[in-house]
Amino acid sequence: MEVNLGSMWYRPPEVILGAVCNYGVDIWQAATVLYECFTGDVMFPGKSQNDQLYLYQRVKGRFPSKMIKKSAEMLEKMGHGPPYFNSEQRFLHAVKDKSSGKDLVRPWLVGDKPEVDLTTMVVTPQLSETWTEVEQYWAKQLVDLLHSCLLLNPEVRMSAEQAMKHRFVLAEKNGK
Repeated sequence: MEVNLGSMWYRPPEVILGAVCNYGVDIWQAATVLYECFTGDVMFPGKSQNDQLYLYQRVKGRFPSKMIKKSAEMLEKMGHGPPYFNSEQRFLHAVKDKSSGKDLVRPWLVGDKPEVDLTTMVVTPQLSETWTEVEQYWAKQLVDLLHSCLLLNPEVRMSAEQAMKHRFVLAEKNGK
């Protein structure tokens, strides 16, 4: 059974992993929309839920072990298909073989550090060359806000109250 809560591109990891959801769902989704408004691109344009999890980990690093264990339990209770992680907590990345077109599952050991830098996703070299110092400062503030709003573990993700006190938001509220 597949959970269908919100558009897949904005869906937070806890929804895909079958975890208990709270305010963190909205924080994640707001952050991905904010990113899209700023850059004009979808942040995580996955082709499937498995691909979404892959993209999240490329940008945010490995899921916490506790979250992976809880996910396996929840997805099993829900009668979900194959798990997203194997017994060694390696992510099972589903891909299509380019030559044969067959579906393959490749275990992927995700590192603690992201493969893709969020800063370079937001502040692309061609854009930043034309920006003023003030624009570059606000782009860095946005990246800082996104980092806190897009933590994989919803238990430590920034709350709405914390987000409203972030420099990026306060400056906009005060008209600066």
